[in-house]
Amino acid sequence: EGLVVSVRADRTVAVGDQVVPLAKFEDALTRAGASQRPVFFKADQRVPYGTIVDLISRLRRAGVSSLGLVTEPPPQKARR
Repeated sequence: EGLVVSVRADRTVAVGDQVVPLAKFEDALTRAGASQRPVFFKADQRVPYGTIVDLISRLRRAGVSSLGLVTEPPPQKARR
């Protein structure tokens, strides 16, 4: 089963259902067994790109080898 890591617009980070302080992010990944299963990363579109890159780097350092990005399709415009 995959693990969802998410970043909210206020830059709050959650590993699964648990909100974790950034200083404890890698520890939370280890406790959740992130290196042993697929991880799905999602972030609010308002999160700065640099923050996303930093978190992906931390995921890799924590041993995550299977990383997917969760995306949402853009809203469809109404047809006339």
